[in-house]
Amino acid sequence: MKSRVLLLTGILVPALLFGSVIWARLHTKPSAQITSPVMREAVDEWSKQKFTPIGDRSNLEALVKSIPVTQGGGCSLSREQIKEIQGSVYNLIFAFNEGSYEAYRRFRTPIAEYQINPQKTTYNKSLLERFYVKSGESIPSQPEEIEKMLWARNFGGNAYSNYFVAVSTNTSSIKVEKLGQLPKDLTDLIQSEKNAGIVYLAPTYIFNRKPETILAGAQPLYVATVSALISRAEPDPPSKIFCRLYWDDLTSKWLPSELASTFVGQRKRDPMF
Repeated sequence: MKSRVLLLTGILVPALLFGSVIWARLHTKPSAQITSPVMREAVDEWSKQKFTPIGDRSNLEALVKSIPVTQGGGCSLSREQIKEIQGSVYNLIFAFNEGSYEAYRRFRTPIAEYQINPQKTTYNKSLLERFYVKSGESIPSQPEEIEKMLWARNFGGNAYSNYFVAVSTNTSSIKVEKLGQLPKDLTDLIQSEKNAGIVYLAPTYIFNRKPETILAGAQPLYVATVSALISRAEPDPPSKIFCRLYWDDLTSKWLPSELASTFVGQRKRDPMF
C-alpha cells in the first residue's frame, strides 16, 4: 500500500499516500534529511547526473531548448505551441532562480482570467500571522496582496533567489499529449518513476477556462507534462519537479495547473504555486 505525508500546518503527519500536500512554504529545520533506503537510492542517483548551471538568460534559454519535446496521442504541435511551452518552462525555472515575485507571476499567471483558491489564501494568512508579522501589524485583505506579502517575508524576500541553480537536461523532458478526457493523476505518473516521495503543491491560482471546459466544448485537450531534474541551493538535495500545463487556444498560452516535487525529507523550502 502507498503511504503519504500530509502537510497542512507545516508539520508532517502520516496519512494514506506517500507524499505531501503543501499549502505554502514548509517550515522545517534547514537540513535535508534522508529517512529511508528508497529516498537515499533516489537522491544518490540524481546526484550523479550531469547538471548544467542556469547562468544568465541566454544560457537558460539554450538549456530549455535542449530539453526534448515529445508528442503523443496523435498530437501535432504548431511552431507557436512549441515555442510557448518552451517559454513556460523557461519562466518556471527562471522564477525560482531569479527569485522575484514578478518573475514568479510571469510563470504562474500568463493570463489575467483566473480565480484564487480561498483555502490557499486562508493558509497563507495563517502563516503570516504565526511567523511573519509583528504584534499589531496589519495583514492585507486582498488575496493577491496576502500572497505577495508572504513572498516578501520568506527569507527576507530572498527565498527563491538562486534556489534553482542547475538543470540535468539529460534526465528532463517535456511530453505533450492530445486527449479526449482528463489526464491520469500527476501523482500516479510520478509514482511510476523513481522518487523520494511526492510533494504536491496545492494551487493558488485556478484559471477560469479549465480543462473540463475545453473538453465540454468537444475540443481536444492538449496537456504538457514537464519533468525536470533540478539542483537546488544547499542544503536541499537535487530532485525532480513535475509541472502540468494545458493549452488554451483562446489566449494561445499554456496554463500551469499542477506542480509537484519528488523529495519529502526535511528541506529548507518548497516552490510556491
